[in-house]
Amino acid sequence: MSTDAMIRSAAGGHGWQSEPIDDYLRRRWLWSLSRATSNHELPENIGDLLSYINGCLSALTGSNRPWVPGLGRLLADTSADESNIIQIALQCAANNGLGSWTCNVDPGSVFYFDSFPLLLHGRVCFNAIQDRVSLTWERGEQIRTRVSFEKQCGLWVRDDGNRALPGIGDIGVSCNVLDDADSEVSKLGDGVCSFSSIEDRRTTLREALNCIRTHSPEIFAWISRVLAGISFLAPAGERMSGSGSARSLPGLIWASHPIPAEQLAVLIIHECSHQYFFAMTDAVNVVIPGSVEQHFSPFKKVARPLISVLLALHAAVNMSRYIALLQSEGRASPYLLREALTLAQDVETMSRSIGESKELTEDGQLFMRYLRLGS
Repeated sequence: MSTDAMIRSAAGGHGWQSEPIDDYLRRRWLWSLSRATSNHELPENIGDLLSYINGCLSALTGSNRPWVPGLGRLLADTSADESNIIQIALQCAANNGLGSWTCNVDPGSVFYFDSFPLLLHGRVCFNAIQDRVSLTWERGEQIRTRVSFEKQCGLWVRDDGNRALPGIGDIGVSCNVLDDADSEVSKLGDGVCSFSSIEDRRTTLREALNCIRTHSPEIFAWISRVLAGISFLAPAGERMSGSGSARSLPGLIWASHPIPAEQLAVLIIHECSHQYFFAMTDAVNVVIPGSVEQHFSPFKKVARPLISVLLALHAAVNMSRYIALLQSEGRASPYLLREALTLAQDVETMSRSIGESKELTEDGQLFMRYLRLGS
């Protein structure tokens, strides 16, 4: 796959093609998995885990979705440490790998089953049968935790029934609600789980995704390739709405709730753009190594590194493209009017500043061209 095709895929627009960057990430996962499970690097104390992985690794490598939150750590660390092996085993199970294993996990270790965060500790016992997975773990003699997952209509649902949101089209989105038992999970920053009802979150998400699909099937297909999970958090501080994502958690985003569906749709496009940018910059350098330039970020209201402002510009351009589609079809809510004006100003500010950069690589300049031309 050519670098040009991958950059164009990540930029968005141009037909919103996800395949080139998708193919790259799949190859990247396979390489990382191969290294992490290579015999000469494996620890000696996780024999049944390795037997389980060897028996069902094809379930993982054959998956058509490489955007998996739990495997994000393998991008940065392909060593065969125990935590990586445990995470690979959990993802094999999420892709229908059957079997059982036990292991000991250090305190404070966060793992993911599908897109559900788990804080495992102590002795962990795992069992997977057809469409059902259960885990138990113990701390000392007094504290024992059990979590089960069941596959319903092709989607994993946590045992209390409150952990999945409806699939729409080809996308299944899990809601990583952190209950008291998971309160130590800190991978979502300092956010507090939304106090909105599960049904309210389901409704908002369904309306947001339906809005994207209705007005732009191409954008919907583009974001659905990278959106594996969404967590709803309570609004923080003066900001009544917001969203986030991380390079280390591919496919997982979080957003504040309550939030209007129209606004959530825009934030989903914002964060999915970041997912594509993270994957692209894993493959190519868009700024020179050791870049020191600082550029003003309208989002953060401060000067930030060139790579960070390029990330923000990419998201702003794609949000603008989507809002322009809505407006061309006669939608003109106060939010859309305000956001369209703000984004236009922000895109102009960042484009002008980055356009004067001396630290963009040739690939970075190509990326900028696709952002300007890919309406």
